[in-house]
Order: sequence, then C-alpha cells, then structure tokens
Amino acid sequence: MTSAPPHSVAQHFVWPLRRGNGVRACQAGTSALGNLLSLVVSQSYRTGISLLAATLLFCQPASGSELGAAVSSDKKLIALATNNHAVSPAYLRQHVKEMEKQFPLDGLIICVYHDTWAAEAGPRKQAEGSRLKSGQEVMFFGGRQFTRDDFQQDLNDLKATEFKKFTDNFILLTTTERGAHWTGKVEHGNLDWFDPHWKRIAENGAVAAWIAREAGFKGIFLDAEQYASTVGPWGRPFDYRARPDIDKQTLHRVSAQVRIRGREWMQAVTRVYPDITIILYPNSGWKNSFQYELLSPFTDGLLAGLGPQATLIDAGAGYDLQTYQQIVTVRKQAEEKGLQRTQVSDLFQKMQYGIGLWLDYESRFDGPFAGWHTNPKDDYKNFRPPVELGNTLHNALTVADRYVWLFTWHGESWLAPGTSQGKSCPLCPHVNGFLPAAYQDAITNCHNPHPLDWEPARQEKILTPAELARLGKNILKNRDLEIGSPQDTPPPGWHPAGQGPAATKNDQRVKTGKYSIELSTVLPRGHVFLDRRLPARPYAGKTLTLGAWVNSDRGLGHIQILDFVGDDHQVSPPYVEYSENGDLWRFLTTTKTIRDDADRIIFRLGVQSVKGHATYFDGAMAVMIDDPD
Repeated sequence: MTSAPPHSVAQHFVWPLRRGNGVRACQAGTSALGNLLSLVVSQSYRTGISLLAATLLFCQPASGSELGAAVSSDKKLIALATNNHAVSPAYLRQHVKEMEKQFPLDGLIICVYHDTWAAEAGPRKQAEGSRLKSGQEVMFFGGRQFTRDDFQQDLNDLKATEFKKFTDNFILLTTTERGAHWTGKVEHGNLDWFDPHWKRIAENGAVAAWIAREAGFKGIFLDAEQYASTVGPWGRPFDYRARPDIDKQTLHRVSAQVRIRGREWMQAVTRVYPDITIILYPNSGWKNSFQYELLSPFTDGLLAGLGPQATLIDAGAGYDLQTYQQIVTVRKQAEEKGLQRTQVSDLFQKMQYGIGLWLDYESRFDGPFAGWHTNPKDDYKNFRPPVELGNTLHNALTVADRYVWLFTWHGESWLAPGTSQGKSCPLCPHVNGFLPAAYQDAITNCHNPHPLDWEPARQEKILTPAELARLGKNILKNRDLEIGSPQDTPPPGWHPAGQGPAATKNDQRVKTGKYSIELSTVLPRGHVFLDRRLPARPYAGKTLTLGAWVNSDRGLGHIQILDFVGDDHQVSPPYVEYSENGDLWRFLTTTKTIRDDADRIIFRLGVQSVKGHATYFDGAMAVMIDDPD
C-alpha cells in the first residue's frame, strides 16, 4: 500500500492539532493512552511542547495490533456512478475497458433512461442549464407507466458492453420521482399509497428488474431518500407527517397500506427476476426518524414479497464511519432496532447488511463540499487520506455480508481518463484525475489483511466541560442561556434562525442551572438554529472550541462554529452531532481555527427539527485555546 510522502508527516500531525482543527486525541488502542495524549496536547498549547514529538510517540501502531484476515473475494466493492455526471449505458459501452483498467472496483450503480427522455425533458433541461442525464431522475416510481420496449436504446448498449472486472452492477431506482420535474407533468410524479393506479409503480419495478436481468446485472439499488425538486403532493412517500390528508389518515392505516404496496412491488420484481438482489438505501427503516416513519413498513412489505431466491440488503449508509468497532456497532444497531420495529420478525431474519461510505466526504478543515484534494501533499486535508481509506474499506468489507458501496459527490469520479470534468467542488477541475494513485492503491489492497484495532490518527476527542474549561477562558456571554428574557423568548445575545425557529426557556429538562433552551420549528419540519454572533478580529488566527450539552429524545441536535469572509463562510469539521446512545444528555464539542481575514463568527446550536418535537441545549461554552506562539 502506498504511504503518504515523508514531508506530509508534520502537516498531518502538527497543523491539525495546533492550527487547523483544535484539540485532537490519538486513540492508540487503549483509553488510557488516549487520555494521556490529550493531556500532553492540552499542555502543549500552554508550554510549546512539540506536538510532533508527542503525537509520533503516542500514535505509533501498537506492536500487538490484530490483523484482520484477508477479506474473501466474494465480498464486493461497488460505486454509485449516478451523481451530477451520470455514467450512461452508451458511455459504458464505449469506455468500459478504460474504466475497468483505471478503477479497482467490482461493479457500478448506474441509471437507465427511457428512449424518449431527451425529447420530453430536454427543453426544460436546456432552459435551466442542467445536464440531460445527471442521475437520480429516472421515472420508475411515479405515475408514468413504462413497458420493456421503452428502454431499448439503453438495454442494447448494456448488452453490447463487454464487462470483465465489473461483475456486480446495479440499476438505480429512486423512490422520489424527480423526473416529473423535468417532464413538467404532475401525473408523472409520486402517487399516494392509496392511489388506485399504484399498480403502475409495481409494474415499472418489474420493467427495471427485467432490464437488470437482461443486462446481466445483479439487481436494483433502491434509493428511498426523499429528495427535493418533485411535483405534486406526494413527493415524500415515507414521511407520514408530510401527507396533506394527515388529519384523515391514521399512521396505523397508512403503515398497513405501505406494507401492501411494498409486497406488491417486490412480487412484481421477483416474478421477472426471481434471484434478484435489492439494496435498500439509506437503510431498512430502523433509525428513529419521523421523516422516514413509513420506511420500516415498506421494508416489511418487501420482505413479505421477497420469495425464496431473492436477496434484500440494508444498504447501511454510514458515510463518516471509519473504525471496525464503529461499523460493527452500526450493524448491530440495524439488526437489533430493525427487529424491534418490524411487524414480520420471522422474515426480517433474512435481511442482509451492506455498508455505504462517502469517498470524497467533507474536508477535514473547511467542512462539507469545501474541496477534494488530489495533490499528494494535501492528502491529509481530506476526510480519509489514502491509508485511512484502505483501513476503513477493509473494516467495512469485514463487517458487510457481501457489498460495500461508495458514494462520491464528484459525479465524474468513475469516468474514463481524459473525459471532460464538471464543477463539483471549488478545486475542480482535477487535472490529474479524481482518484490519485495512492487512493487507487488503497482500494486495490483493501481486501488484504489490515489491523482491526486501527484508529484514525486525527480522531476528534469530545471533551468534557471540565477539560474544556482548563483549556482557556469562556468567551461567551450568557453561556448558561439563563440571563434575562421571559421564559417564552430566546436568551439575550442568542438569535433564532433557520426554517420556522422557536427558541424558549425550559425548566423541566435541565442539565445546569435553572433553565435549558428548547429549540424546535413551527413548520412541519425545518433546520433551525440558535446563533451567537461575534466579531472575528479579536480571534483571527486563533483556535476556538465550542461545547454544549444536548438532549433529544429523537437523537437530533448539532453544534458548529462558522467564520465569514464577506458572504463566504467555512464550518468547523467534522459535523458534530448528537446521536442516540442511551443517555439523555451528551456534551458535544467542535473546534475551528478562525481565518485571518474573517470578519464575523457564529457559534451555532442547531437541529433538523419536526413540528411538535424539540431539542434542548444547556451549558454552552466557548474557549480560545492559548497559542504558545
């Protein structure tokens, strides 16, 4: 496996710790060692002790590291080739040899379009400056009825494509009907689960399965994410609370109908392709989410119609997962919570599990979509440098039953070398290609033995309030969110923002003092914030850490630090978020170095909220880490 160049070692360890990303802890196999290093790190800010020496001392691989066994070749690594710049069947037919030579994958997930797509969607696509086939807009899950003859062009291209290495390919089928936006016909959009014409969707699923079978594909990647840009009232099919008739249809009745439709869809699919594999994204509905409240009943229906030969796989989307233990934990949660939610526990035992990873995930330093670094000396700026990617892929393949799949924001990721690129990030175009040699090596070798106790060298340590207080002076006024203001208004100095924000004092669910802040939305759903705004000049070039207690019975809530240069803003990485772990209160911390030319800062407490459900924040504090320089 190719390693990072020698000159990047100091950057990889020192700059993130001292300048770019605040307090980090190396987890080198034992919590005691991690705690020891965290003390060395915190003291180094005050004394100037070399962080390079400290980190190199404590971050060497443990001599007794357990190597995971080589992963069987039966486990496959596939990639979505459908985002922004979709890999079309015609393109595959022309370039598959170059692609298979360049990319160490076992298969692709692609889109197929009906033959008249260009005529129907082209005018609006051209008017809005969108690529004709950008992915995630195929029309199998709406009111438009298809036959097998509607897809002859793409099917002929797939049949003529000489696949050698890409043996495990899938067709993408989205349940949010975005194609109707481009055809401009409401009747092409999503249908109500109770619609008497819903049979069309099951029949369309059978057409997609037939195409997959005829093309020699393994099956369908069923994408149940609820995207924007739909038409009609039923564009969020798994969100019960988004139904316009929620006052007339109970959750129980709608759930029962969704199970019926799931069974009908799967029965139609397996009639034409009995041993098909369906990968269900983002998961099988086990997560505690109002927005996907109907996904678990749909999964039950799929299982009921599965038949003896077909396979249903929980996609296991875990874009930011890295360590073996993290991935094992997510799978265990999926199995246990899935069994708690399902109405068909005997059938649920047939569920298999995959793992999904985001290859060009957020920048380590500048947050989501800030840039994918392809210069080897900048590998450390990516969320997963090559060595970390190799370990993560090995961990995922070890845990998954069969498939690990990769998502990339850069839609041109898997295009043949030399193909013109689009603008997917601020650093595009990548003149030497999207996937540098070190990343290709990491993917190629991920089936080989890797240490299962590996931990990323730059894993953020969530501090306790006491640890944070020792690092510097709290610069927040009204940090306990209790000073002044009536109980039904936000605390002075803090500003509600976002989509329908409601911020009030709460004296029933409290961690420190007499009150917490209850944050919610007055809209059916909305991303809402409570912001503390400060001028940036006193903190230019300084490292700030924000901490706050968070409590949510829905496992929601996050904190961020943003700095602004004019309208341009950057966000503290990673996206530090509350997650269900059995405790009601959890203390979150996030760290960011403020840019020298920033003009303002926002300390943000936020939540993706649903009307009628709140997240609680308490004991907020922000410190400026003393810099020995």
